Amino acid sequence: MRRLKFHYSTVYHFDGPVTEHHFVVRCLPTTGSRQKITLEKLHISSNDFCSETEDAFKNKILYGDIIEPHSEFAFEITGVAEIDSLYLDSSEKFTGIFRMPTCLTGNGTEIAFHIDRLQKQCMGMKPLDTFQKINSYVNHLLQYQQGVTNVDTTAEAACSLGAGVCQDYSHIMLAILRGMGFSARYIVGMMLGEGASHAWVEVWNDMDISGWYGFDPTNNREVDDSYIKISCGRDYKDCTVIRGMFKGTGSQQQMVWVNVEEL
Repeated sequence: MRRLKFHYSTVYHFDGPVTEHHFVVRCLPTTGSRQKITLEKLHISSNDFCSETEDAFKNKILYGDIIEPHSEFAFEITGVAEIDSLYLDSSEKFTGIFRMPTCLTGNGTEIAFHIDRLQKQCMGMKPLDTFQKINSYVNHLLQYQQGVTNVDTTAEAACSLGAGVCQDYSHIMLAILRGMGFSARYIVGMMLGEGASHAWVEVWNDMDISGWYGFDPTNNREVDDSYIKISCGRDYKDCTVIRGMFKGTGSQQQMVWVNVEEL
């Protein structure tokens, strides 16, 4: 087990004042089977209304409004996570949904080729060995490179490009796992170190010890006690950290900073 101190902050700067800003924030880690979360600080820009709820996948959400003119929107959380990966999330809810492809994880000719190849290579393997094989395989499909993909890039497109970021590695692994008949979900969270949020994959296994097993294809490793989970969904769109709409013509610039250190 590890005790991790985490800090997550996001700041949006607008070129000009905006009004009637309606926001949804999804970056609050919650206590679950493998992690116990103690929030020490939660700050969100001055607002006229703010409330907390859950989405369909049990992710915690803050939503609210800022009506008056403003040129900045900021969100910040600090807390402690006690992580023990020996305890799996064993909830079978939504396993059927997580077998279905999405717009971002559908199968094209590139993905279909890799599914066929991996089905032959993994024939006769135990599920966990299969997942580890797929994780390593996807890691070697892409070169990590920022700026070549965006939030709308599909698994098929990223596979064709041969480059991308954690979102793309995860979408490709999801597409392959689902194409092979497994239930798999997209995870957004934080990992030990400094930088930004991270994405990885959880896949359902009921052949050994039933539960959701985490794999990080970007770093070619299994998820361990150095990872803090924030949210899960079918793909990136279900886990978007911040969404909003406002009135104004100015462009916006986002700054994100994440730090996780061991206590």
